[in-house]
Amino acid sequence: MDLLFIPSWRAIAVRGSIALLFGLGACLWPNVTLAEFVLLFGVYALLDGIVAIVIGSRLRATDRGWLLPLEGLLGIALGLLALARGDAGTPLITILVGVWALVTGALELLAAHRLRQDIPGEAFLAFGGGTALAMGMLILLFPAAGSLLLVVLFGSYALIFGASLLMVAMQLRDRENATGSGPRVSASR
Repeated sequence: MDLLFIPSWRAIAVRGSIALLFGLGACLWPNVTLAEFVLLFGVYALLDGIVAIVIGSRLRATDRGWLLPLEGLLGIALGLLALARGDAGTPLITILVGVWALVTGALELLAAHRLRQDIPGEAFLAFGGGTALAMGMLILLFPAAGSLLLVVLFGSYALIFGASLLMVAMQLRDRENATGSGPRVSASR
């Protein structure tokens, strides 16, 4: 068991919560314009990328430590592009969101496969990755389908992905409690 991953459960829970909040916002605000959605996505991708890098930095000592930072860098780059371009590049951003979803999904599936021996709940991570792949394919197959489809697709994905990450985080938290691998607090003064 790779005990380096267990203390990251809080960061994984934060990442899942960010995805859930974004997904709820997208589903509760379906009439958002594509330009507004691109800006919201930019904030989401930026925050998700930062948290992915934080989680991945804790795995540096392992051979699996490059997956999450790579995913995080991709998210940050796309988030900054979306925030910088705003409504001027929405068709391009739509395609980039589809590509981002494919790459993120593939990296999540690879992480789930490589970590299957080390962490509980890798099936949830794989499910989230598979959902990202499906969403990316749909966006790339139907890029001109309109902002409502994009918002509903991405909002649904974010809800599923966020819930999946929260399930992984809860299982890691439970493993931390069971193994006592969390941070030690000294009782002496």
